[in-house]
Amino acid sequence: MAEGKTMALVMCSTRTPRLNPFIAAYVLDQLAPLLAGTAVAAIDTIDLADQQLPFYDEPVLPACLPGADPTPHALRPRAHAPLYNWSVPAVLKNALDFLFHEWKGKPAGIVSYGFRRGDTEGDMAAAHLQDVLTGLRMRPAPTAPGLITTAIMIAACTESGRVSEYDRTRWRDAGVEDQLKAMARELLQGL
Repeated sequence: MAEGKTMALVMCSTRTPRLNPFIAAYVLDQLAPLLAGTAVAAIDTIDLADQQLPFYDEPVLPACLPGADPTPHALRPRAHAPLYNWSVPAVLKNALDFLFHEWKGKPAGIVSYGFRRGDTEGDMAAAHLQDVLTGLRMRPAPTAPGLITTAIMIAACTESGRVSEYDRTRWRDAGVEDQLKAMARELLQGL
C-alpha cells in the first residue's frame, strides 16, 4: 500500500435542520483511531452543502467526458429540491455524476441513518447508493452500517451541537461500532 492516502468523509444532506454533521462527527470519531498507523494519513470531511456544484446537465454521460479535464464542458446550474424518497440526496447523486473521474476506481464506505432499521429509511438509500457506486466503477465496502435516529435525537443534536452519550451507547449496543471497524478494514484492503 502506498503511504499517505487521504480518505474523504462526505456529508450528503443539505436539509435544514440536518443530522448529517452530527452523524459525520460520530463516524469520524469512530474511524480516526481505527485508521491511525495505516496507509490513511488523513480524513478530510467534505460537506456537499458547501461545494456549490452546478447540477450536471450534459448531453453525454459523465464517463464519456475526457478524464484529463472533464469540467470545461458547459455545466448549467439548476434549482432542485432534495427529495430523498428511498434514494440518495440529489446533491450527492449530482456530485457523484459531476466528479465521475475523481471517484472512479476508489473504495467507498456507506453509512446511513434513518428512524427505523430495515425499513425504507437509510437502508433503501444505502442499497441504491451501492448500485450507483458500482455503476461509477467504485468499490463499495460490503459492510454498510446503519444508525437508527429519533426525533428526540434531532432536537438534542441541534440544541447541544453533538450526539448524546445515550445515542452513542445505543449504537454501540446495536453493533454499529463493530460494523464501522469491519468497513474500515474493507476500505483499507481496497487501497
